[in-house]
Amino acid sequence: MTKKIIALLLCALMIIVVSGCETAETTVTNTEVNYEELYQKTLVKIYDFIKNVDFDAEYDDCYMGIFEALLTLGDEGINAIEYAIKDINKDNVPELLIGSFDKHENAYTNNDIYAIYSIINNKAEFVVGGRSRSMYSLNEDGNLFYIGSNGAAYSIFGVYHISKDGKVVCDDYYFTYPDDNDYSKIELYHNQTGEFQRESSEKLDIAYDDFWKLQEEFAKETVKITANSFDKFSH
Repeated sequence: MTKKIIALLLCALMIIVVSGCETAETTVTNTEVNYEELYQKTLVKIYDFIKNVDFDAEYDDCYMGIFEALLTLGDEGINAIEYAIKDINKDNVPELLIGSFDKHENAYTNNDIYAIYSIINNKAEFVVGGRSRSMYSLNEDGNLFYIGSNGAAYSIFGVYHISKDGKVVCDDYYFTYPDDNDYSKIELYHNQTGEFQRESSEKLDIAYDDFWKLQEEFAKETVKITANSFDKFSH
């Protein structure tokens, strides 16, 4: 009798387990996210910004890269500024990239990113923006190549990545800084904190030319991005 009861209990347990797996699969299937729809409101805002930009106004970081590009492009901005929805950090949540992705052959990088958005808690959130003196470009590994400047003697370049929770994380950060006793002598530094601080950085003992060759190697790893021009955007 006891053996029959145990057998019945085991059968019941197996049925519960199987039912639970089927429910989980159904739940996953029914919660597929339409990322293009989630980014639609953001795309509409950017489209309206490009069409109606006020060059005398001040804007937040999410628009500054686009604003600076429009200063140069003028009415051609609607054709030259593009967008792409692409999972660059391989977390199955695609990012929205705004930038110039159809650059001429002799350009230093293959793309310029003006703004990156990601979906956080089912909502499009601004992650980071690029500007003329602080620019990001996507490389072949899905990381971001960065070029910046704090002045003529203060150049910066490095590599970042976007974490799964939508944070921009520094992997390598290189910068130049003049010697305190001889301003004409430029020192070279590296850290992985993304801070422009000599005190928390390693002073590099490498040739000046090799330092810039390293930047060029990073630039060569940037990629062309298949994107859509805002002149074809409809809403």
